[in-house]
Amino acid sequence: MNHFRLVEALFFVSFSRPIEGWQESRFRGGEGMKILGIVLFLLGSVSKLPARDIYVNNLQGNDSFYGITEKSINVNGPVRTIGQALKLAHAGDRIVLAKTAEPYRESVTFFGQKNSCAPGNPFRLEGNGAILDGSEPIPEEWWEPYQKGIFRFQPPWQAWQNLFWKGKPLKKGKVQRDGDAPVQIVLEPMEWTLYEGFVYFKPEPGRLPGEYQLSMAGKRHGVVLLHVRGVEIRDLIVQGYQNDGMVASNNATDVHLENVTLRGNARAGMAVGGACSIWMNRCTVGDNRYAQLLTEPFSQVTLLSTELISNTAPGWVDHGTEITPDGRTVDQSVVFRDGKRIFGGLNEPVPEIPVHATEAGETEAPETVPALEENEEEGLLDDSAEEEISETDEETSEDWGEMTEESTEEPTDETVDFLGSGEEEEETESEEDSSFDFSL
Repeated sequence: MNHFRLVEALFFVSFSRPIEGWQESRFRGGEGMKILGIVLFLLGSVSKLPARDIYVNNLQGNDSFYGITEKSINVNGPVRTIGQALKLAHAGDRIVLAKTAEPYRESVTFFGQKNSCAPGNPFRLEGNGAILDGSEPIPEEWWEPYQKGIFRFQPPWQAWQNLFWKGKPLKKGKVQRDGDAPVQIVLEPMEWTLYEGFVYFKPEPGRLPGEYQLSMAGKRHGVVLLHVRGVEIRDLIVQGYQNDGMVASNNATDVHLENVTLRGNARAGMAVGGACSIWMNRCTVGDNRYAQLLTEPFSQVTLLSTELISNTAPGWVDHGTEITPDGRTVDQSVVFRDGKRIFGGLNEPVPEIPVHATEAGETEAPETVPALEENEEEGLLDDSAEEEISETDEETSEDWGEMTEESTEEPTDETVDFLGSGEEEEETESEEDSSFDFSL
């Protein structure tokens, strides 16, 4: 029997009698004190229980199961969602995901002591190469004509956004301003942009947006780490979220990521808030729209054999740097890369890889970078592939394509809220980009 349920049963049996009967038959004979001693002993032993494995399978599991066994034999079989596994888990446990043909489509939160380490045991999530996906299909009825062959819709979350076709991010067009003249939405076929809360998209001539079965970044965050310590996350892909693929906030410390891929999220791949410490080993972060790594003041990140691909956005955007009145730079966040501290963010762009046409004349989604391999089964990337997309595109009013060597000022985002306040952040200009083979 589960130790926690045994303790609960003893409490129920011991204390469910009337108070008068208890006083007469229990305390007078000392029996009550003996039972209370047993209960306290069991409570003390609970914290010393060995770590448990909780199994998750989004195709064969059931959230009414206990998650004790990997196969769905009876009620001890796997649960269906990671969120339910986190509810069942206690300090030092391990959550084991089954890699299935379908992504896990949920947002999950690690919170507090029960999702933290126990003495000698980190709290682990073993992804086994599974995908955590925040994208959602765009209903055809949402689209409305705009002008010049351009259509638009208003997404539920309007601060950041991404548009996907055939499991790959589409190229982003520009919003042009010319003095007091009206703003111009300038798009080529199969391009999109976000402006004043609307997503604009231009299909190929003679076609409608609903014919493409497009999807958008729907869910807010992939993995949220709040008030936790000693968490390990291994072999997981997080993609397609409206804000960040993974975010650490409110004193999340001693968090280790091993072979984690964070890609195609509308703001940052990894966002690290104040008083948080993160270790990233053999991780790949790319194709995120505002930053691959985003740090706030008083955070610490250690990168080991980890690639921050500065394609659609800078590799590292640092909100933890302060310029004093006398012009001195004070770094309030710390990032180490392979044993050496780095400063000031990583802003280098990569060359453009244009969208091209097929022999049949239809536009094809951007090709993958040669270093990446496409899995023949269902178009998924190889587990060890490094996601590398093409050129640069970020979510603020800065246009990275127009920055020169003399002008390298880092973009800032005054309204960043790691937990998604939902305040609208206006997107204006952004450079075109095409992307690696992003498989949803």
